[in-house]
Amino acid sequence: MRREFRLLAAEAGVGAGGSAFSLRMLREILRADPEFRRYMFWMGMYGSGNLMINGQLVVLFTDRLGLSGILQIMALTVVPLALMPLCLPWWPARP
Repeated sequence: MRREFRLLAAEAGVGAGGSAFSLRMLREILRADPEFRRYMFWMGMYGSGNLMINGQLVVLFTDRLGLSGILQIMALTVVPLALMPLCLPWWPARP
């Protein structure tokens, strides 16, 4: 990337002055920015749902459908990764 060193230097100069990340800093960020707080809440909900469904799908694929291990891996990892480029353009853009 052209002038990458300038961009990295500018990015390093922005922020909390190089202080270490802490939970106090996180609370301040979330308190100061309600839209980011709402975004992080819904991303947490989305992520927790994704974490909970895999165990149920493994049981379903094994007990009910009788799928082999490789087919389960394909269904739980490869298919979602392959569908991501198709589904992300539908992500709602904010004006």
